[in-house]
Amino acid sequence: MTIQTSTVYYKNTMEDYVKATDAYHLNFIMTTWKPDVTRGDPIYKTYWVTDNFNNELLFTDNSHYGYHLTDYTTLTTGINKTAGYYPQDYGRPVSALETQNMPPNTCSISTGVICRTYTQANQLSVKNSSLAAKDSLANNLMSTSESLSTKFALENTNLSKKQPTKLPFTVDETYAQSSTIGNHNILEITYVNNETKDYLTLRTVDAQITPISSNFTIKQGKLDNSIVSNYLDNGLTQILDWKQDGYSFTIFASSHNKTFSQTELEDIAKSLQ
Repeated sequence: MTIQTSTVYYKNTMEDYVKATDAYHLNFIMTTWKPDVTRGDPIYKTYWVTDNFNNELLFTDNSHYGYHLTDYTTLTTGINKTAGYYPQDYGRPVSALETQNMPPNTCSISTGVICRTYTQANQLSVKNSSLAAKDSLANNLMSTSESLSTKFALENTNLSKKQPTKLPFTVDETYAQSSTIGNHNILEITYVNNETKDYLTLRTVDAQITPISSNFTIKQGKLDNSIVSNYLDNGLTQILDWKQDGYSFTIFASSHNKTFSQTELEDIAKSLQ
């Protein structure tokens, strides 16, 4: 994938190592990204694996959310998840990486600095269990989504419109992005303090997702007796995942002055209305 705009110029190579366990199943073993940035400040967002036939997102890895692509020459994530493979006309498993053209705290609707998310995907197929991984790459796909006014985004989505009523800083600006991964819809609403450059993003996906991390420890908690939360601190961004009402929610929070604790993010999650 190559992105060249007035603000960024970067390339990213995404290589999947997969194994056909039999003629109908594909085991994702690991994925390696090789970014090459020559202009701008793009960041890592999220990695997904989608089983299109079963209309299922197998998992998401947010471990490196918010980190600059310039921090890496290569980045490898272990997966060990199996997706079903079916005849080509049914749609094949997809691995997808989202990157963004700049950090969320630099984006602003009022100033015209727009955040754009680029989705790079490998669509894989397996004809029989003897195929090598390199022969399994079928198509390289790419899509782009950009920030919108929050009002417009909320009026044009079928996803949950819940927003937090308790936030850890004064909100100067709010913007949203909507996108799709496979057959699933994604809505992200970001709240920014322009003075401190602190931000919080709420992501909503119409799928049940199990978060994983190959690099950091995920700590479990509870929002109530039935809702389990998963907290991760990657040293730059604090992340909270949970499932509720048929959706998967994720909070990403970053501050120049503090680290948001698991309890703080859980309180924000409980305040959604």
